[in-house]
Amino acid sequence: MSAFLWGGTTTASSRKKRSPKTNEIPRLAALLHDVPLVGVRVTGDTLHTQDDTARHLEQERGTDDLAVVKAKQPVLRKACAQVHQ
Repeated sequence: MSAFLWGGTTTASSRKKRSPKTNEIPRLAALLHDVPLVGVRVTGDTLHTQDDTARHLEQERGTDDLAVVKAKQPVLRKACAQVHQ
């Protein structure tokens, strides 16, 4: 897994090797541990559209989390649609 941050005069990156016995969802917090995130918008693929991931990024790290929501997440899609009406 890799993470990159760039903008203005700030550049940061992080890389972690994933164990073959786990997926990348629980590794995201460790990957981003040393990357400065306050005020940064974080994006990821649909694998990271998870309650715990959003809570960690937004409440614990101070980011704006931009989540991808697919049709196979109908309850979340409906909630998002209602917020933006």
